[in-house]
This record gives sequence, C-alpha cells and structure tokens, in this order.
Amino acid sequence: MLDIIATGLTALTAARDITKGIAGLKEDVAVQIKAAELLTIIADAQGSLNEAQARIYELQAQLRDARDALAKRADFDRYALAEPYPGSYVWKLRSDARLPDEPMHYICPLCKEEGVVTVLQATDGDGLGLCKKCRKNFRIGLAPGVA
Repeated sequence: MLDIIATGLTALTAARDITKGIAGLKEDVAVQIKAAELLTIIADAQGSLNEAQARIYELQAQLRDARDALAKRADFDRYALAEPYPGSYVWKLRSDARLPDEPMHYICPLCKEEGVVTVLQATDGDGLGLCKKCRKNFRIGLAPGVA
C-alpha cells in the first residue's frame, strides 16, 4: 500500500513539473490560469496522499504495539497463580502449556506485574527461588530437613 502511495506522489510531482513547463511555454493567459488551477489540484492531492501515508505509518505502529501486547499476554496465559509453600504466592507454568523439553518452573510475581517473565532460580537447596532481575527470594519448596 505504501508503494502505491509513493508511486502516486511521484506521478503527481511529475504532473506538477510538466504543468509548470506548459505554463512557461505558453503566453496565453487562459492556459496559464488553467495550469495554475491544475497545480492547485495537484498540490491538494499531494497533501492528501501525505496525510494518508502518515496515517498508515501511525496505524502500522498501533498494530505492532497491539501484536506485542497480545504476544506478551499469550506468554503470561501459560502461567497460573500457585502457592507452593503456605503464604508464598508465585506464578507456576501450567502443565497443559508446557513446551516439549521445557522444565516445570515458577516466575516472579513482582516482575510479572511489570510485564516481564523472570524464572525463579533455586538457591542451594534451601527451598527458595531467587529472581535474578529484582533480587527477591520466594519460598517455592521445603528446606532440607523440614517435613
């Protein structure tokens, strides 16, 4: 679509240049008046095409943003709120959303609120999951020796 608008702008520019040339060659006042009218029409058409092109760029940016938001939403839809330890709430990968060879994992609830998927990393078998982004620990399992 943008190439069509660009072609239209090029054609209008050429028509304007030709019209200017005709006006310069003819001394007849009527021809010069008609040429001036034609130049006005061409200028108006160019302005409309420029506005259309700007609107297309704006709509493309909105579409790109909407696609990004949908992709992020789809990624978060793979998780469900879980309580792996009493009082500890994190987001757990849903088993039905698990990809082949993807391990079961939890993501940071704080980072999720900011729109970022950050997998919690186990820390030395103490039952904690560390978020490498916000540096918070969440209890995701039992510490050794706790029943």
